[in-house]
Amino acid sequence: MKTLELTQPHDVAIARREFGGDSRLRRLTPTGFNSAIRGITRCAAACLLFLAISATSGAPSQAALVADLGTLGPGDADFTLSFESAGAFSNEYSFQVSEPVNIEAAATSFNIFGLLNISNFAGSLFEGTLASPGTELATDTGAFLTLFAGDLASDTDYFFRVSGIADGLFGGVYQAEFEVSAVPLPPAAILLVSALLALAGVGRLRRRRATVAG
Repeated sequence: MKTLELTQPHDVAIARREFGGDSRLRRLTPTGFNSAIRGITRCAAACLLFLAISATSGAPSQAALVADLGTLGPGDADFTLSFESAGAFSNEYSFQVSEPVNIEAAATSFNIFGLLNISNFAGSLFEGTLASPGTELATDTGAFLTLFAGDLASDTDYFFRVSGIADGLFGGVYQAEFEVSAVPLPPAAILLVSALLALAGVGRLRRRRATVAG
């Protein structure tokens, strides 16, 4: 039985003459440089597949970030950028306020060509401590979170929670911002203050007239 290894296209014609047109004849691929290239390509594809699978759902939860922002007052603002490795996460930012204030908390997740991404992105603002959460004051979901709570009382604990699943190839990243503003006076209080100022002005004018007349 004749056996030939065919490595070039023109070898097929030569072999057909040798074997008399045997239908079992097939061209064999070279075992040198091309085989090495094929092996490297398969190895690279397997590595990419492994990274993609390890970065998707089923990745283990990571340790929560707990940050203390301290005592906040009107005009205070804070900004943080957080990089998350693959998996579920839940980060908390605790704070107190020095006087009754309004607070706006915002967070944005970034999707960078699937390399960095966060799904199930959510945020909540709570009254209470991390160990004993109380009333949920505001909540939001989506890539862009915006939460607002008004007239927060002083000497009370609050915290802002950001959670999601970092499922990009290299995890995920988000930025969080906090802005504190003074509670505006209600319209009734403004009218009352205006009336008191007007009465004070009238009283002063009467005293001046009495002094001139005397």
